Amino acid sequence: MKSQKSKSFNRIRDIKSQPKAQAAMEFLMTYGWAILAVAVVIGVLDYTGILGGATLLPERCTIDPGSGLFCEDFVAYPGRVILRVRNILTSPVNITGASVSQGRNSCNLPSSASIYLKGENVGELSLFDGSTCLNLTLPGKKLKGDISITYIRQSLSRTAKGDTVVRVGESAPGEADHDICDTAAHPPNDPDQDLCNELDWLFEQGGYITFNSEDCCSTFNLCC
Repeated sequence: MKSQKSKSFNRIRDIKSQPKAQAAMEFLMTYGWAILAVAVVIGVLDYTGILGGATLLPERCTIDPGSGLFCEDFVAYPGRVILRVRNILTSPVNITGASVSQGRNSCNLPSSASIYLKGENVGELSLFDGSTCLNLTLPGKKLKGDISITYIRQSLSRTAKGDTVVRVGESAPGEADHDICDTAAHPPNDPDQDLCNELDWLFEQGGYITFNSEDCCSTFNLCC
């Protein structure tokens, strides 16, 4: 008797569960492709960086306040990140290393460089060293990187941590377009009268005979 009741109960439970399972299957069949399409679109947007965290974050530059260093200004160009750092304490500090990194990519302060800051003074850290710096600073993209600054204060070596979010500029101020420079250096109409030779002549006319084209171009940040 108990066995028959148990079988009847199981049969009733199976009958009741069938509509729910069928409804779930119909839902997946109806909306499954739409859900998959949305997932693919989100994946593509994330891969291209449109939905990346850095894209949505406001620009900022922060350094651990306990270090006595304050990020006063910041900017990024292809192949270079520049941080203006203030020593907010009265004791001097000697910055011996600095980097902005994201994963395996980083822009570093050259190992031969060091920045000595007296109390309440500001120094500029130009980070361009490293084979992966260009990978980190793609034009027009937002860079979200970790800041690491090694410094010596009161004879003790310390490390300050921080982070930055900054949009990378298309080019640094004063940089000329490569095509313009190439045309100026090799004019199609008169190959013998290139920009650098003309600058040589102008410098000689002005009395600066000791200057050559390289000196002239570097003086005026040109690209001969």
